Amino acid sequence: MGTDGDALKALLLAFVLLIASSVGPAAATGSAAPGSAPYQWYVPILTYHFTVCAPPGTPAASRYLYICPDLFRAQMQAIRDDGWTFITMAELGTLFMANLHPDPKTVVVTIDGTDSGDYRVAYPILRDLGLKATFFISPGRLGRRGLQTWDDLRAMRLNYQDVESHGMYHLKLIRLHGDALYHELADASDAIEANLGYRPSVICYANGFTNAEVRAATRLVSGLKIAPQTHTVKPPHSKPLEDSTKPLQMIRLSARPISPLQLLDVIQPYVNG
Repeated sequence: MGTDGDALKALLLAFVLLIASSVGPAAATGSAAPGSAPYQWYVPILTYHFTVCAPPGTPAASRYLYICPDLFRAQMQAIRDDGWTFITMAELGTLFMANLHPDPKTVVVTIDGTDSGDYRVAYPILRDLGLKATFFISPGRLGRRGLQTWDDLRAMRLNYQDVESHGMYHLKLIRLHGDALYHELADASDAIEANLGYRPSVICYANGFTNAEVRAATRLVSGLKIAPQTHTVKPPHSKPLEDSTKPLQMIRLSARPISPLQLLDVIQPYVNG
């Protein structure tokens, strides 16, 4: 290291990543942001919902939410084989809050919804490929017909997957106020802590909507540090930025059921971000 400051940053990074990456393959890595001033950076955070083929009769406007298992596997394998490092939202948040840049070609995969297909389809594919992702769950919906169970989530956690909050009942937060808003956020964190043994650090706003009141309530919930929103990718592919002053407004890309090569084209601009 050229300076004492650089050495200190390197030591901080090593400590941060030791904590953040104690779960699994492809540990998060990064480099120090310039000083402690606010900064902007880019990292692709991909959003998936149902890793099953769209059922017959699915409205055209909703078909983008579904991706057939073979295509999901092909997308994941293509990203891995192109040299990208997979980290979780929790690991990304640790780097983000410490003003540390992820290394180039770092990607985050997120899967929303609590659907049992996450455990039966997405998780085995990720496990077989040696990859990890973040699953956003709504504890109040677990165990219902066609949805995941706590046992499913414990098994996923043992194999390096990250489980974070999607609100207690997957309610549209901008329609809630006061105690109802707070409990939709806090009760989900409490349930995850009680059943999985840790406090979630990430909240994914159900339906992707947020406002100043929602973010203020989020700050009151112990443990929550970052929150992603969803940005729909449309040609020409835009490259949303992450702003270190807005940890509760991180940007995700909606991963449409497109070919692996098309998906690589979407995330390629982030390499030199």
